[in-house]
Amino acid sequence: MNLFRFIKSVFFISTGIFLIWMTIQKIAFDDLKIALHQSLNWRLIPILLTSVMVVILRAKRWQLLLKTQEEAVSPFPLFHALNIGYLVNFAIPRLGEISRAFLLKNNQLIPFNKSIASIIFERLSDLIVLGFILISALVLEYFFNEGVVSHLIYSIQLNPFMLLIFSCFVAIIIGLMIQYWQKIKARIGIWAQEFIQYFSMLIRLKNRKKFILLTTGIWVGFYLMTMLWIFVFPVSTQLSFFACFEVMLVGVLARTLPIQAGSAGAYHFAVTSAFVYFGLPQNQALNMALMIHGFQSVLTIILGVFSYIWILYQQKNA
Repeated sequence: MNLFRFIKSVFFISTGIFLIWMTIQKIAFDDLKIALHQSLNWRLIPILLTSVMVVILRAKRWQLLLKTQEEAVSPFPLFHALNIGYLVNFAIPRLGEISRAFLLKNNQLIPFNKSIASIIFERLSDLIVLGFILISALVLEYFFNEGVVSHLIYSIQLNPFMLLIFSCFVAIIIGLMIQYWQKIKARIGIWAQEFIQYFSMLIRLKNRKKFILLTTGIWVGFYLMTMLWIFVFPVSTQLSFFACFEVMLVGVLARTLPIQAGSAGAYHFAVTSAFVYFGLPQNQALNMALMIHGFQSVLTIILGVFSYIWILYQQKNA
């Protein structure tokens, strides 16, 4: 499986580097300095508070899932585990989920399988919500006869060479999975049984209303983390709430790609294209994408480092 991970990492790292290079070519640094100066005002405070609140809601939802698995834990250590997980994901995508489970195992004595089951359950739940939002957006775009998601889909031109590379990549992944399947199956047999047991407990979640309420709050927070930016820059005040909804959607879709630094490059491309579609000039659209991504990246690093120091302090005084 090391070869599989290596090929996957090289593919997505190369994609990220290429998209970042494409983004850098379009940056007007004088305009970027002006945009940075404009963004440094009190209007960042609601965005900051919303971003932190989303992490708190995620910690509360995670606490609910662990409680369903008969594990009592305060949301405070879960908040710190989430921050560290985001920081790890920022450097190595998808490793953050593993680190979250290890942190709970080492600091809260929660079995690794239980943590992983709860993490996968919440990820699947968010994926279902994302799918529902995407379908809703496409339906609304059909009735409004316009929309950035449809525009991006139709504007993508498949390069035969890139299509060949992608097809080879998929074929290699399938081949490796077939080759190593028996070894994987033999190694994870007992682990898989325990995982299924813990995951089935989550499927029978009793407090579903609270789970749905917390999930709704998280996604409303995602929307506000994009929408509140239109009040930061004068040029973006023309954007409607629906436009912000669509920008949020393409941004979240870009962030699902396992690319380092919060899907840098892919996020900039998608969000810039969305802003341009809704009438912003190219330079200002790119500057807004850079500001939004940069703000969230800095906040991810600050919260991650803070939480890591807090956990070290707790371990030292244990």
